[in-house]
Amino acid sequence: MGRFTDAQRASQNRLWERYWADPTDHDVFQDLVASYQNFVFLLARQQTPACESPDDYVQVANIGLVKAIRRFQPNKFNTKFTTYASLTIIGELQRHRRDTGWSVHVPRRLTELYFKFRKLEEQFRQ
Repeated sequence: MGRFTDAQRASQNRLWERYWADPTDHDVFQDLVASYQNFVFLLARQQTPACESPDDYVQVANIGLVKAIRRFQPNKFNTKFTTYASLTIIGELQRHRRDTGWSVHVPRRLTELYFKFRKLEEQFRQ
């Protein structure tokens, strides 16, 4: 995944400070979301199946980013935001793939078993 430059990191730190000072400031929130768009795009591109449009996955990844920004508490999680956000974004992408990947409704437990089976099948083939 791409790395942030020192200037980008400093800019993001200032945005975070402004966001924590006033979480209701919509402009700061939008700037914060915009500053992580390359990160979101990379995660979405990695998670997009070859047969699907990456645009949908970028939108879903942005939903995950918004959730991550709203929920992130550095004192509580004791981790970098990108670590926390990547887990949230990937979870959102997996949920999207699971929910939209079937033409008929299949219970969640069965779809999860299906994906586990597919991973095991791929490992055995190698």
